[in-house]
Amino acid sequence: MPTVNDFYDNLRRALSRGTSLEQELKDWSAEALKFLERNTTFNYMRDTYFLLPFPDVLYFDLDLPRLKQIDSLSYFGVDGGAIPLTKINRQSLGAFNHTRPCGYWQQGTRLFFEGSLKPAGMTQEYPMILRVVQFSVWPSDGTVSHPLLEFADDLLKYQVMVQQAPALRKDESIPSWKLMRDESLQSVAIMQEELEKETEISMEYWGGTGRLYQNASECINAIEGMYDLPDTFGVPGLYHVGPG
Repeated sequence: MPTVNDFYDNLRRALSRGTSLEQELKDWSAEALKFLERNTTFNYMRDTYFLLPFPDVLYFDLDLPRLKQIDSLSYFGVDGGAIPLTKINRQSLGAFNHTRPCGYWQQGTRLFFEGSLKPAGMTQEYPMILRVVQFSVWPSDGTVSHPLLEFADDLLKYQVMVQQAPALRKDESIPSWKLMRDESLQSVAIMQEELEKETEISMEYWGGTGRLYQNASECINAIEGMYDLPDTFGVPGLYHVGPG
């Protein structure tokens, strides 16, 4: 995988300016990454957590500083299967009296839940699985890499070239760089779409969201036993599973 320094070398060759723009290369690269991630959700931005709500509360403080959006939130029912929760309208909170979770609503860093979070006969709330999209951070260490460089370093390069053109008084080059950026972005979109189709086929073969555990208690024990950092990012009850 190319490193950040390898990427800077690539930019230097494209700009033909030697080492006269060292700080600018870092700033432009970080800005280009932010622009691309704001407008496109790359697969490496997706992350998964197990969530164990606190007893007898109807909301969870989800303090993830780089959160872009919530992809999905599901809970593990008494039979161990993952059941999706629907994002509901704020005005609908408190309108239902369900004996199980039936929806959620987000306000800032808080997730509010509709319906009962506690299975009958249990002291612990239903365990949940949370899939989110998070912004990444451009590395300050040039010897490391970044996920985007693995499969789309050209895309990042073209966006840098678009953004640096006004500073270097090369506005006439912007249309050409934008064209190459858009073509590269289209190819990335096609690649990600094909990968998502393969993932969906695999999930369907194995039973969709599936029954990962025999019951909710088994799920809780597995989470607490396998993922021993219940305060990931300083958030108690949030267990980091990994990308995807």
